[in-house]
Amino acid sequence: MDAKPGSPITVDEARDRDAVGEEYTAVVPRSGHPYPTLVTIVWKNDYCSTIFLDEYGRQAVKYVFKKMGDQLFLSRILMHTYPNKKRGLVVSDAVRMEDVKMRPDGYSKRVITDDEKQERITDEYSDVPTDANWEPIPKFGEWDSIARFERSGRANA
Repeated sequence: MDAKPGSPITVDEARDRDAVGEEYTAVVPRSGHPYPTLVTIVWKNDYCSTIFLDEYGRQAVKYVFKKMGDQLFLSRILMHTYPNKKRGLVVSDAVRMEDVKMRPDGYSKRVITDDEKQERITDEYSDVPTDANWEPIPKFGEWDSIARFERSGRANA
């Protein structure tokens, strides 16, 4: 497990990391999109994230899941808007970021930071339905459920 961050590893190396809870990222093809979905797992931290790239290869949306008992809970969604269509921009280049944090009890907080309008808006909600936020913990290599963009309900409910 000596690979440098960002260096490709084999499936066997990823499987070994999964077994001991170490970090790795799975590259999952996304049907109808030029860029894959990136699923990062760190089980020792009860963490899993899914990154969706836009048509220019930039991080557009990130889902953060926390392991809670024998399930994953979608606890955060980050959405980025960029100033132009330039490839290679990173999240710090985004001109608008929406950060939504959710809890299993239905509490939700949304913060929108818009650099172009020079404003920051914070909204808090209670009693937000969370049924669609729960996912089974995937077995190694079975990423479809957490790699899907649509979150209206469980993929295998």
